[in-house]
Order: sequence, then C-alpha cells, then structure tokens
Amino acid sequence: MITLSRAVVVALASLLIGTLVVSDASALEVTLPISDISTISPGLGGARILLDHGSMGALSEELVLSAHLVLPLSGNTPVTDIDIAVAGLSRAWGAGVAWASPWTAPGGDVDPDLVSVATLEAGRPARVLDVDVTDMIRAIAAGSAAANGLILKPAGSASIGFTRAQMAVLGSLEGGEIQVTYRSLTAHGMRGGPGALMARKRQARQHTSVQGDR
Repeated sequence: MITLSRAVVVALASLLIGTLVVSDASALEVTLPISDISTISPGLGGARILLDHGSMGALSEELVLSAHLVLPLSGNTPVTDIDIAVAGLSRAWGAGVAWASPWTAPGGDVDPDLVSVATLEAGRPARVLDVDVTDMIRAIAAGSAAANGLILKPAGSASIGFTRAQMAVLGSLEGGEIQVTYRSLTAHGMRGGPGALMARKRQARQHTSVQGDR
C-alpha cells in the first residue's frame, strides 16, 4: 500500500480546495440593475415580462457564490397564489420586441435549463419578489449561457401569461436588480476563472498518480 506523507496530503488538499475554503470576509458583492423592462402579450389576454440585466463581463472570471433577482412589487394582495417562473432567454431582444418577434417560439425563447420558480402567497401583501437565480448567473459567467436577460411568466402550463389582476400585483417592477455575491479567483491566486480550478484538480490527480507509482 502506498502511503503519502502528511506534507504531501496537506499540499494536495490546499491545491484542490484551499482557494475555495476562505473566510466569509473575502466574499464580494456586485449589483446588476435591471436596465429595461418590456411586456409582451399575444393579444388574447395574458402577458409575460422581459428583464434586461445588461452585460456581465466583469463576472466572467469570478466564482459566483449566489445571485438573487430582487424586484419591488406593488404591495397589493393577491387573491390566489401566483406561481412565477423566472427563466433565462436563449435569444437576444431589444426595441420592438413582441410576442412573435424576434423569437423562434412565440412568447420568448426560454432556456429550459435555466428556470427558477417563486410563489407570491394569497392573502399576503406582495412587496418584494426575491428569486434565487444563482445557476443562471453562474452559467452566464462561465460562458455556457448567453446574457440575453430574463423572462417572467406563470409557472406551469395552465396559463400562457399573467392576468390583469396578477399584473396589478406585480406592478411596474421599477428599481429591480440582481444581487451577486462572489469571490475573486484572481485575488486568491487562481487566474483564468473556473477553468483554472479544473486544471489544478487534473494536475493534482496526476501528481497523486506519480507519487503512487514510486
């Protein structure tokens, strides 16, 4: 049986996870304001809401710990629960956006892998919508998803869009933002972003193998 010295074990552990196990004091925060809000409707009732969060280039080489979409609401009280799906969009949009354009699927090209759901409870004044969008922001920061903004729509397939009563509860959503907590990889000696971490892990595995062959 191959036995590694304590020094080697400690070195490997530091290489693998040392840059991730740091104090909470090292966590940084950035706020991404919602810069544009558009509403689209098929014209037969029901609406969906598009949110543009702008560029996320500054996070391209950072370790995203958490991200929350925070939207101020009207303060009105919903009569029934409102289940809201927040999803990433796989196609860019801009001025002139409509239900059928520029999408390949009417109502917005939703990325099925980037969906979060939140509920506004009946009988409780709706003042703030706080949705965990960590997976979406991580995917955008890693380059595996495009920064095309977000779409809000009813969760499930019961309705294609929010009713007028539901839109009244949501309100204008003005002043919304995405609050991101992250750690700087460069600051912790990990240049090159998440890919650098994977490379270091591969190097560590190779090093372990060499030690074991000796």
